[in-house]
Amino acid sequence: MAFDVKYGQVAVPGISEDEPIFILRAQDRFALPLILLYKSQVAALARVDDRMMSILRAVVFAFAKWPTTKIPD
Repeated sequence: MAFDVKYGQVAVPGISEDEPIFILRAQDRFALPLILLYKSQVAALARVDDRMMSILRAVVFAFAKWPTTKIPD
């Protein structure tokens, strides 16, 4: 479990129930640019393995395919 201010308790295996998380939804037109920024920062500043970069590429691909329908509410 984890805790999101907007959505409340969220079931995420391996995350403490009181650890705050922030959720970006694919329908949000600002989500993909933020994920791309995060991915570029991880690539430039962090020492991550290929698995992490592969996960981020998959997230970018999935978000890019989804129709952006709204701004955050």
